[in-house]
Amino acid sequence: MRIVSGVLSSLSVVLFCGGAFAQATGVPPGTAPKPESVQAVPPAAPTPDASAPQQEPVQAVPTLANLPEKEPVQASPEVQAQVGVGTEKEAPARPPTQKAEPAREVLPPKVEPPTDYGHFMQLGARAGISVPYKILARFESSPPCEQEATNDEEEERKVCAIASPPSLDLALSFAPIDAIEPYLWLRMGLSDETETNTKALRVFGAGLRVYTMSDSMLKLFFEPALGVETEGAIDPDLTPDAKYPTDFFVHLNFGAQLDVMRYAGIYLALGPNVSFVRAIATTLEANAGLQLRLP
Repeated sequence: MRIVSGVLSSLSVVLFCGGAFAQATGVPPGTAPKPESVQAVPPAAPTPDASAPQQEPVQAVPTLANLPEKEPVQASPEVQAQVGVGTEKEAPARPPTQKAEPAREVLPPKVEPPTDYGHFMQLGARAGISVPYKILARFESSPPCEQEATNDEEEERKVCAIASPPSLDLALSFAPIDAIEPYLWLRMGLSDETETNTKALRVFGAGLRVYTMSDSMLKLFFEPALGVETEGAIDPDLTPDAKYPTDFFVHLNFGAQLDVMRYAGIYLALGPNVSFVRAIATTLEANAGLQLRLP
């Protein structure tokens, strides 16, 4: 019975709903509405039941993505030293890049010509010291070998050797070509020659230097010259019979010159000198000095 009553109740509800729908739409029951007249009725929002228990809002479960970011905690220096944190060496900073410069034209190095040490068209002045050793072969009227000698001893000593005092040589020169250098010459003794009662040597002369390897730094030369001796006696009363006429002096040296620059050089020479008027005197001398040149 309960089932039948339930079915009837359901039918009555359906019929009631159909009549209400017909009144609202104007369509008799059992008649299907035309398709173009059908309007979609939005479903009514469900009315909340006050008596029904309300559900609490579901809270979102926290995840790793939802967690707020925290600032990293830095360990103390002691801890970092123990675990080795912070002890890594920093990578060296790269140098700033420089813009490539345009290629420059490379010029060949300047090659300076070798220095010419020739004396061509140069004026020269030189000064040197001469140290002589003399051997005399005396005539009857020649100066004595020793002032204190007696007449008998002088007659016995026709040949004697004397270490003459050093002398100063001065010369002015001009070279028309590299290999030949004419010069004017003055020689002055630095002290008297007491052994022969002769004053300090005075020689005026002219000479010529002839160079080999004339354009090189080191040159060899030979040097012929002629001079005139003009000195006289220290005390004529000591040797009344001796004569001191003007003598002629032949000079011939061989040497080497080192030009340390184009305008200056040093030289060393060795050679004989011969004079033959007062006596036949042969002198072997060593000579060294400095030469300056312009331009």
